[in-house]
Amino acid sequence: MAKVIIVGGVAGGATTAAQLRRIDPEIDITIYEKGRDISYGNCGLPYHIGGEVEERDQLVAATPESFAERDVTVEIFHEVTAVDPDNRTVQVKDIRNDRTFDAAYDYLILSPGGSPRLIPALLDVPQAFVLHSLEHLDEIKAHIEEKNITRAVV
Repeated sequence: MAKVIIVGGVAGGATTAAQLRRIDPEIDITIYEKGRDISYGNCGLPYHIGGEVEERDQLVAATPESFAERDVTVEIFHEVTAVDPDNRTVQVKDIRNDRTFDAAYDYLILSPGGSPRLIPALLDVPQAFVLHSLEHLDEIKAHIEEKNITRAVV
């Protein structure tokens, strides 16, 4: 049985895992995601803040538990820190437990996404946010509710 490791569990990685499972019910699939959440529509994040997408859950297509039901292993808070193509292994850091281990693969799919950056002039502005993940969404929504914000600049 082939072993597939997917680095990144948001749109690209989660979609790839779902498609691989449909193609081959026997393949061994593991997703390593360094963040808290997987399989969400990050393009819809501003629409939830603006109220056009009413429920946060409408943005989430799948969870680690729903992937487990399809026999796909999802490891959140696990960051792939190195790839050894000669030995077909990746080095994985379990962020919560501060341990590192190697995982072998037959096929490696890289879908790590990007990283947002705040404009340097706004680094010290406490009400300046980036919106790139569900964690960011939750922080912004909490700030809006806590401070009763009614206007914003994007």
